[in-house]
Amino acid sequence: MLRPSPMQLRRWLKLASLTKNKVVSNLIVVDNAKIESIYHDANQFEFYNLANKSIVETLDVFNTLSATPSSIKSLDSMEFSKILLDGEGLSVYGEFVVENYEEDTAIAECVVNNLSNNLLADGMDLKQSKYVGFIVAANKNVWDKIPASSVNYATAMINDLCGSPSGVFKGVYVTDAPEDVVKVYSLFSGLGLPNDRIVGLKNEIATLQAKAKGQGEQRNVSLQLDTARQIR
Repeated sequence: MLRPSPMQLRRWLKLASLTKNKVVSNLIVVDNAKIESIYHDANQFEFYNLANKSIVETLDVFNTLSATPSSIKSLDSMEFSKILLDGEGLSVYGEFVVENYEEDTAIAECVVNNLSNNLLADGMDLKQSKYVGFIVAANKNVWDKIPASSVNYATAMINDLCGSPSGVFKGVYVTDAPEDVVKVYSLFSGLGLPNDRIVGLKNEIATLQAKAKGQGEQRNVSLQLDTARQIR
């Protein structure tokens, strides 16, 4: 996060503790630095609308499609609720557009790789995942060209990457989207805090505190010199 403080870090750790103790069902950590990096060209009036929309968009897709029947395989509302409410940890999610969808492994690779295309905190250990949900959506024209094995590859890759989580839920949907692309949405829940990020925050805080202390000492020395001059 930008300009970390001891209070911010304590709040983060407290929220994680509440999640572990099942007081909070799910914790989603947004990285402010990442938001600013992605939307650095947006003006002040657009920035927060763009950021907020990006954060909730994937969850909105899961919520909407889980209530929609599928002629192939649906990720239903009960499965979506289990991912969100029974994870007992942090969640990360992402969205990615696949253009080379005719490749056997294209969808499988995107289910995992799209985690970098989000505004959430990096550094999560996906092997800690308790539940995983992914949705693959495209129009009929695109589905006619996708190998039947593609979605199965995605399921196998998730199980391997996440160390056989308690549940992997998938949804396959035919939409009326005009673009001839595949959209992949993935959601991983039950994760622990990103240790590297925590260590980084502690180091940043220590650096800022040391700098502030140095400035304070310099200011005191300057005040003492000014006082000495006035006495003379």
